[in-house]
Amino acid sequence: MAKKKKSIELILADAEKFFQRGNFPLAQREFETVQKTLQRDDIAEKLKICERENRALRAKELIKKGSRAASKNDLKSALINFKEALTLQDEPEEWLQEKIKSLQNEHLADSADADASKAEADGRFADAASLYAVAAEKMGNQNLLLKSASCLVMAGDYAGAVQCFSSIYEYKEDDKNKGDDKDESKRVDAHKGVDKYKKYGERSTYDYGFALAKTGCCLKALDIWKYLSDKNGVFLQQKRDVFTLALSEIYEKLLKIIKNIAKLSNSETSNLSNSETLSKPHICDQSLNHLLSFELFSEIQNLSAQAGELYALSFDLGEDSQQQLLEKICNYLKYELIDMAWNREDYNSVYNTLEQIKIDGNEQVKIGTDPVILSLKAKTAFHVSINNPAALKTMVDYWFTAIYSMETAVKLSPDTVKREKIQQKLIKMAESVINSHINTPEGTSSIIQFKLEKNLIADLVKIARKLETKGSSYTEFICTPGYAALSGISDKILKIIASNRDLFDNTAHYLETGGYYCDAWKSLYLLKTGDLDKAFAHLKTLSQDNIDDQFSMYVKQLVCYEYGKAAIERGQKDFLKYFDETHLLFKSNPVLEKQLMEFIHEVSDKDNYMELLHKYDQVMSLLYQHNPSEQMAKIFSFVMIHSAIARANKGILQPIAMKHIAQNAIKLDPNNGYAQEVIEAVEIKESLEEMGLAISRRKFVKAAKIVNASPHNQIKNYYFEALSHHIDHCEQDYYDEPEFVLVLMQEMYESASMVDSDHYITKDMKRLISMWMRKR
Repeated sequence: MAKKKKSIELILADAEKFFQRGNFPLAQREFETVQKTLQRDDIAEKLKICERENRALRAKELIKKGSRAASKNDLKSALINFKEALTLQDEPEEWLQEKIKSLQNEHLADSADADASKAEADGRFADAASLYAVAAEKMGNQNLLLKSASCLVMAGDYAGAVQCFSSIYEYKEDDKNKGDDKDESKRVDAHKGVDKYKKYGERSTYDYGFALAKTGCCLKALDIWKYLSDKNGVFLQQKRDVFTLALSEIYEKLLKIIKNIAKLSNSETSNLSNSETLSKPHICDQSLNHLLSFELFSEIQNLSAQAGELYALSFDLGEDSQQQLLEKICNYLKYELIDMAWNREDYNSVYNTLEQIKIDGNEQVKIGTDPVILSLKAKTAFHVSINNPAALKTMVDYWFTAIYSMETAVKLSPDTVKREKIQQKLIKMAESVINSHINTPEGTSSIIQFKLEKNLIADLVKIARKLETKGSSYTEFICTPGYAALSGISDKILKIIASNRDLFDNTAHYLETGGYYCDAWKSLYLLKTGDLDKAFAHLKTLSQDNIDDQFSMYVKQLVCYEYGKAAIERGQKDFLKYFDETHLLFKSNPVLEKQLMEFIHEVSDKDNYMELLHKYDQVMSLLYQHNPSEQMAKIFSFVMIHSAIARANKGILQPIAMKHIAQNAIKLDPNNGYAQEVIEAVEIKESLEEMGLAISRRKFVKAAKIVNASPHNQIKNYYFEALSHHIDHCEQDYYDEPEFVLVLMQEMYESASMVDSDHYITKDMKRLISMWMRKR
């Protein structure tokens, strides 16, 4: 049977239903059917909506298909679907347009990459480089650009390769690694090359270095190559060859600079091919005209940095034969920079260059102890520290060496008296600069060190004056401990100190002065400048053979004593061992023994005073055993009683034990007022308890005897106070038990009369007894 044909009304109803549900494809089909007959404007509008929504739906389907194709790397199908989807969108989406553009570039890049790979395989390296570059640009792929650069190397276009490689290797991300933390920046720089090697691969790193070497940038080539393994003997030899070329390059530049210096200085050069030309210049020679050339200064500065880098690389490559020449070049350039900067009054540049000359570095020892260099360091640091307290340490380290060393002192004045006046003036100048920064950490530490060295120099000058009267030169041994150790004259100074013991104020002054020039001098120095832990750590590095003289032993005893006090503060359990030789220290320096009492007074004010005093009680017991002096007995007595008081206040110590300790403290120091007060307090407490017990048991006569036996008025007062309470109770109970109360009152009266018959309470009891007797 044939299907019944729907009416127009039913078809329109279905169309509306589909439209409302959002099923626009079916709605559009039904609306088109009825519109042929009805031709209504409202249906026409709905048809437009259906067409728009269906286009959008179709576009979404195409985008999904395109995305699936792209994920399978089917770029052609992906592009077809995405492009068709774009034509269906009323307002083309920006992301879709970008996606199409990206896929087009990638498609082109894939083609270019494939063509480049084939060209590279065929040996057409120039073509391969161009194709890789196109692919890299289209895809934004750095690896393809590295391939392009490597192909340029194979093609012999080294300049182009360097340009291509450098655009990658020298790229910096918007100051990403920059920051205020200088140490962190240094850490990033230190690993930057390693990171690049890992990121860009061994081949690219090698090719970049090779291209650099071929274009004459040998030093930079070596810098790039240092991150590659040189296990391959051929590569190692290649690096050495480039090293030789780099050294020649630097040496040629240096000879050119020497010629320019000679020309500007109106002097003649010797045979420039001879490395002996590279001797140390006259530091701060005011007569040199070349000092006014800023361009020459910059040129020397750059070459100095390059020579330093090559010198560092020489150790890695085992180029021992070239190190001596490089060292001469580096030194020459450093001194030239110093010379030029000083005369330009560029003290910061001089200071920074001088800081590269390390006393304990790889420089020759004579450079580290050269008074001219050290004097220049002191003068430069003086100028820099006026505005920068960070330079104070350098100034203080070398100031006294600069004005008292034999080579520099005589330049101040040939006359001894005038020289000493100039030296004192220079000392005051330095003190003035330090004091201007006294509120900074650098200023605080510098003034301590400066005062210490000032006193040492004063002691040595006193000895020198005595020796001078005997015709001896004095400037040769007037120096700071650090300079003495570097110069190897510490033993000589110690002998001079020992032979002039009578010039010192006391034994402690004598031993401490010698302590600054003995083998343990660094420990004493660190202790006095406030670094106790480093002082003790350095002491432990010395063998017993180094601590067998009177000066070293004094330093050891002093450092251990101070470290022992710190160990107590820190709660170390082994604190006693640090005081094993303290009694010997106190014999040498009685002032420390006196200061100990003040120190313990300060300990008594701390929160954990009980624990600290208990430990010092043990320390004083040990010290007193070794040295039972009157002063030690006083300190021991003081610590003993205060430790006991602290424990008693915490309920740890019983009164009877407290009294025993106080009695021992009195034996040590009969004038110990604290101990006397403790004994008195304990005795009063004992008497009060005994008397109170007697009264509570109605043993009034016994109570009276206790009062009469005690020298303390507090006992008598408490006795009558207790009787007063009993009298009040007797008056209240008299009418209930008159006979008992009367007998009790008579007992109390008799005992009170034994204590004080004239006391008002005694008289009050007598009055009550008489009154009650009359009532009987």
